[in-house]
Amino acid sequence: MRAPWVAALAMCGCAELSQRQSVELIVVSDQLRVVDVRASAGATGVLRGSGQLLVDRWVPESSPITFAERAGPDEVRANDAGILVGGDVLHVVGDEIEALVASPELSLRLSARGLGEAEAATCATTAWSSSIQPTDVEGWVEAAQRGGSVRGPALWITRQGAPPTAPRRLLYLRTGEVELLWSEDGCVTWRLVTSGSAVQAPPTDLEISLDPWGQGEVRAGSLGLDLRLRATAVRGATDVYGQLSAPEAWLAGAMSGRAERRVALVEAQGQLGGPATPIRATALFLEVGPASAAPAQ
Repeated sequence: MRAPWVAALAMCGCAELSQRQSVELIVVSDQLRVVDVRASAGATGVLRGSGQLLVDRWVPESSPITFAERAGPDEVRANDAGILVGGDVLHVVGDEIEALVASPELSLRLSARGLGEAEAATCATTAWSSSIQPTDVEGWVEAAQRGGSVRGPALWITRQGAPPTAPRRLLYLRTGEVELLWSEDGCVTWRLVTSGSAVQAPPTDLEISLDPWGQGEVRAGSLGLDLRLRATAVRGATDVYGQLSAPEAWLAGAMSGRAERRVALVEAQGQLGGPATPIRATALFLEVGPASAAPAQ
């Protein structure tokens, strides 16, 4: 027999349960570290108004820093600028992104200026919309005398609606020759640095093949682009619904499917153009999808 809360929640307006707003700031810090900050708030159904702010710091061959703050409607504020959960916040003030966490478990302050000057990639379906914007972040994160300064390229991501249930992958690569932002949601930004600073249309023969941890290939024969992506030791996975209560996690999983969030740095090696220009860089990979075994080294 199902638990009483299962039966009760199953009778609610669960068709709208998965509607939510989220903001994410993912930083590739110097010395090959990733700081992943994200906040979300329920927009409809029994999760309406509740929210969470999560932080993960992934480093090579060491235990991560993790933090979670969860609150009900009285302590959550969500609007076009971002999300506040308790006393912690991830939002935009003017043209500056601001992430603040002050608790006994974690101290974090990150900021990125000049947001209005950056090009954003946008995409949408009838139920889901995303905006992804490259930026540069500086600040610090510290927990239990671990952590330190944070400085490096980052992605600022805003999402609204009911997320698709299929795996969603994202790749961000920035070198001295090329900048590529690609998302299975349909958000794509392409820029050849040698052709100037303006964002251009991606090559029509661009092909991207990735496994659940970001290993794979990026090719565009028309530009002589041929890259192979390999895993590094900087990676981690978290349960997408791990910070929800048991009833909320059950409902969210029933509507959207069980899922984990995987963040990884991958090494990109290959060439661009003819005559070929060697490329070697570190790319950021993100996937939300079914659980997957860690990649082979």
